[in-house]
Amino acid sequence: MDEFSHLYEASDDSLPTAVYGQHTLQKIATVRYYLEAFDKACTRTKLYGGWTFVDTFAGSGLVRVRDTERFFEGSALIGLRSGASIVHAIELQESNVAALQQRANDRGIGAALRTRVGNANSIAPEIIAQIPPLTPVFVLQDPEGMELKWETVKAVATGSRGGRRRKPEQLINFNDGVLRLLWTDQPIPPGLEGALDTYFGNPAWREIVKKRASGRFEPWETIRAVVDLYKQQLRNDIGYAYVLDREIRRDHVTRGPLAYHLVFASDHDAAPGIMQDAFNKVHVGQSQFPGMPFQKRDE
Repeated sequence: MDEFSHLYEASDDSLPTAVYGQHTLQKIATVRYYLEAFDKACTRTKLYGGWTFVDTFAGSGLVRVRDTERFFEGSALIGLRSGASIVHAIELQESNVAALQQRANDRGIGAALRTRVGNANSIAPEIIAQIPPLTPVFVLQDPEGMELKWETVKAVATGSRGGRRRKPEQLINFNDGVLRLLWTDQPIPPGLEGALDTYFGNPAWREIVKKRASGRFEPWETIRAVVDLYKQQLRNDIGYAYVLDREIRRDHVTRGPLAYHLVFASDHDAAPGIMQDAFNKVHVGQSQFPGMPFQKRDE
């Protein structure tokens, strides 16, 4: 349908399919818009191997919007359609990997797909280390919760084979599973402090939580502070030149509850403008999604 012209709509093929609220379409559309521009920017590199897309939590390749029968192609298939020479898809569930490969083959775009079953925290750095240094790389880090470790983000950025001019670009889902732990004035549940240290790469988030618990931070100030802390880590600990973010709401039109932030990091001078343009296009497109059911949160 026209209001979804910036996405690849699909039909139910009875293979495993993720089910999410409509806000997921904003993330998918952001990936599509940016990769289309990324492909154009990499025109010259296609003479010696092209560019690589790494999808670290790839899923099965298809998404159904909750409470509807509308299906859309996910990030790995978008990467294949966008002109990547190789798409590395990492997924924990073997059944999802099989579904993704079949869907790519059925669409005639499976030749460039390389799949791995397992934990992205161990597999992603291995993949990055094997990519030739002149190959531009875009990495989507899209975990469900706190699965993505800071050391993985850092290894993806800095663990490439020697001679790389710029670090791989990364688009990271800083999701509400983390934010919901921090924006309340309740104590962090026992056992999760260490997980949050691993997620952020340092314990500085604890001071933000103290300010929230003492009433010095409102919930929105807490969210802004922890997202800014993560962005600061990308700049200072890893050394990215450009870092920006965009909040994604569960219902864009009604300004529904926060779903997550997309955090983008790059060393390329043109990248922030291109990503901002992608964010803006999604903002316009989302307002054209009439009739989609409003969802408070994913189950």
